[in-house]
Amino acid sequence: MGSSSYLGGSTVVNVGLAWSDNSGLSKSKKKTPKQIERLNRIRFDFLRNVIQAEINGIVIKKIKKINQRVALGVEIERAGGIEKWAKSQPQYNELKSLKIKRKAKKAAK
Repeated sequence: MGSSSYLGGSTVVNVGLAWSDNSGLSKSKKKTPKQIERLNRIRFDFLRNVIQAEINGIVIKKIKKINQRVALGVEIERAGGIEKWAKSQPQYNELKSLKIKRKAKKAAK
């Protein structure tokens, strides 16, 4: 093997993709309408749970770490916590007053 006959390896690593999602080199993935609908449903259900817990005097400190809620967790962290996130949601006041009315009706019976 002479020095002029070896051309080196030709392996191309990392063309357009990264080894991990955290490296910042991976291609961005657009969410499908089905994924957006699912995230909106998770967001709405979690907001209802937060409001119900608030009415009952329970403090929610964190959400379960499962794949569908990763985006929601990031959103909550950016808002500064669960309580601040919930209060920033457009449906918050409407849902809270509805739940309070329902609780008052049950208590009156």
